[in-house]
Amino acid sequence: MLGRIYTGELKKIVRPKAMIVLTVVLAVFLLIYAIVYNFIGNLNQIIVSSGVLDQETIAGTDEEEPAALSDETIDIVIQTCRKQLDGLQEDYKGKFGYRYYSSVFSVKAQLKALEFMKETKLYDAKIMGVNYSLNALTSETTADGFAEDYMGVVTSVIAIYAIVLGAGLLADEYRNGTIKLLLTRPISKNQLITAKLLAALTVCGSFMGVFSLLGYIYGLIAFKSATNESVYLVFNATSVIKSTVGAFVFGDFIMQLARVAIMMMVAYFLGTLSRKKTTGIIVALLIQLGIVSGILGLLPVQIGLLVPNLSLMNYFNASASVPTYGNFFISFVVDLVYIAAVTFGLYYSVNKRDVI
Repeated sequence: MLGRIYTGELKKIVRPKAMIVLTVVLAVFLLIYAIVYNFIGNLNQIIVSSGVLDQETIAGTDEEEPAALSDETIDIVIQTCRKQLDGLQEDYKGKFGYRYYSSVFSVKAQLKALEFMKETKLYDAKIMGVNYSLNALTSETTADGFAEDYMGVVTSVIAIYAIVLGAGLLADEYRNGTIKLLLTRPISKNQLITAKLLAALTVCGSFMGVFSLLGYIYGLIAFKSATNESVYLVFNATSVIKSTVGAFVFGDFIMQLARVAIMMMVAYFLGTLSRKKTTGIIVALLIQLGIVSGILGLLPVQIGLLVPNLSLMNYFNASASVPTYGNFFISFVVDLVYIAAVTFGLYYSVNKRDVI
């Protein structure tokens, strides 16, 4: 029975007009981003060929650090990094020291990477956030870099669509009075909630997958592939693990997909709880756009907020920012708590309330 309900809800969601609009918007963004990315790539090549900057400088090498590490220079760089860390840790002990937590975390990760280089003598190793980046502004253009950057655009667009969709899944049924008609069929409230949730996740996940894949395919056509290139990731500022560029990008895709799913669930819960689609949309957008976390971020409470903890891939990038007092395991648990709370609240609020 759940399968039939799911199919019916899927047909209700897949409205030709909405699907066409979403497809056109994502296609336009793909075109615009392709033009911008090509321009940046060409500009980098012009700068390199003119001799103004070398490729290693574009790749993000700090001017104060040697262009190439070696047995003779690694100790100097590590010592400089430790001095920087000592200074930040002193600031961290101050009255508003929590604001320096992310910087301390990042420098610890970079120090760990440098110590790894010294121990293994892999001075040419590519380490994410230390001497390697997928960002076209700081590195050479690649198919994986384009896919990574465009995926951020796809996530932003689909997250907004998912919020609007999720907020009205049951709120519209309450407003139109069709909820009573739905429940005259031999289905339970839990089956209805689940079917709507799965249908919405299917649509949003499909768009995420298709357009992220299209971005990668275009990248393969226009730029060289770095998918199989080895890259080292500093995990949680405590250990260095070997991976590939492709695996990193795929991991980010999974995290972005989870972000869209969670924000859709938040909107679903808020819209259902208030029985007003507009309320669900507005509150969920305030959360998604970082307005709530931006305001509360002035206080040492980021570790308890949803959005800052959704960026789990930042714990694999030595230069990415992390929430105050956070680490990978704490952020992961916070995300699970929010998912559990929203899911419980959604089912509980529907089952304990009259349909009228």
